[in-house]
Amino acid sequence: MKKKNRFIHNHTNASRIYFFQPSSFAENNLFYIQCFGYEECTKGYFLERDNLDSFLLLYTIEGNGILKYESKTYKLAPNTCFLINCNKFQNYFNNSSSLWKYYFIHFNGLSSPIIYQKIIGFSGPVFQGDESLLSLMKKPELNIKKSNGFLEIYNSEIISSIIAAIFRCTSNEPKSKTILIEKVVSYLENNFEKPISVDDVAKAFYVNSFYLQHLFKKTTSYSIHEYLLKLRLVESERLLVLSDYSIAEISEKIGFNSASTFIRFFKNKTEMSPLTFRKTHTKKIV
Repeated sequence: MKKKNRFIHNHTNASRIYFFQPSSFAENNLFYIQCFGYEECTKGYFLERDNLDSFLLLYTIEGNGILKYESKTYKLAPNTCFLINCNKFQNYFNNSSSLWKYYFIHFNGLSSPIIYQKIIGFSGPVFQGDESLLSLMKKPELNIKKSNGFLEIYNSEIISSIIAAIFRCTSNEPKSKTILIEKVVSYLENNFEKPISVDDVAKAFYVNSFYLQHLFKKTTSYSIHEYLLKLRLVESERLLVLSDYSIAEISEKIGFNSASTFIRFFKNKTEMSPLTFRKTHTKKIV
């Protein structure tokens, strides 16, 4: 099928768009950002395309836009978001006299297609956002000034958090349940270096461990154990590149009971040893 790609980029000078070319490491191991930014679109702004290998999240903060996607038309009012698969035909535009202001992120990687399908199953492509999601969408621009070669790791964490926030926005779970998961995520992020178990987390919040496991998986698409290991992996990569700690010291600092267990885990996740990762990535930032 012939690729469609037509656009009229009527926007103000306040608009900011950033592009990234992911490394092979990011493509194979992380969520990665392809493009993101902020746009203020004037009347006549228009974009139509398909066959782009990307997922697009767009958050309207002011004005109104229109999205045409999968034979349906959606009005994009303030605090309305859409998440679409850009391989499919899409058309979004501003036909009003007011500015249409929005933040957007193109991303891909890891299990993005599966996660996208699960989100669509909850809400369809259009849903209501919240301040937490909007705050996360602003973070990549704040990270641009970090020039230590670790930006892809930071961005992967942002996309992971954004996905969890989207599930929170689109889930039919009562607010009390989503607040609980937010607290659990914060607890894990602040305690991942400790040798904690699922039962420890459940006890910290006075809930049944089986119930918490089910709710956490349903809300974030990760098990508690998977999320804990993901946090440990990111921190280990950061320490390998930015510190002189030995492998044994890093293993202890991120909550593993032995260096050999950490090395096996790291090789399984990255297909290289911690020492090889350190040598490879340290060279890139010198």
